[in-house]
Amino acid sequence: MLTESKRGLNQGVWKGTKLDPFVRKRLLKVVDDFIADLNLAKNVKPSDVQLTGSMANYNWRNNSDLDVHIVLDFKKIDCNRKIATEYLHDEASLWNEHHSINVRGHEVEVYVQDITETVYAGGTYSLLKAEWVKFPKHLKMPNKDEVKKKAIVIAKQIDKLISDLKKGDAEAVHSKLESIRKRIKSM
Repeated sequence: MLTESKRGLNQGVWKGTKLDPFVRKRLLKVVDDFIADLNLAKNVKPSDVQLTGSMANYNWRNNSDLDVHIVLDFKKIDCNRKIATEYLHDEASLWNEHHSINVRGHEVEVYVQDITETVYAGGTYSLLKAEWVKFPKHLKMPNKDEVKKKAIVIAKQIDKLISDLKKGDAEAVHSKLESIRKRIKSM
């Protein structure tokens, strides 16, 4: 869904471009409670805690949530990295499911990420350092009608490829689908 770019950050959460101190304090308290529930080894501490998503950007809506990413070094957890990833993601999911936390009318959603994980976000604010990691930029939003027109053209191309697949040339269809995928990604 396209969200129109706003002129500024949500001023219920931000004071200009600085996070409201009350909001920052509440979010860090949520993180402390979550980490205490995890009962991790004492040497496993967040390298950062970041606010990201639409509330750290100009595409926020009145019902946008506060996406709080807890950045940990999964190597410090004494187990297989894949197991640590699954465990921490499951624990965050359960936490979000069982805790209905709102700050200034916005739901708080906790996510745990490995220090090596790349997060693609328009804006990222460090709650620990109280500074921007990546300051958001105003982006020109595409025209909805133009997006619909392009989507219809692409859908027709995919429908034709499905028809071609039934005729049996899977390799050619795969190649054309890959081309469409790349074109969509570049859009």
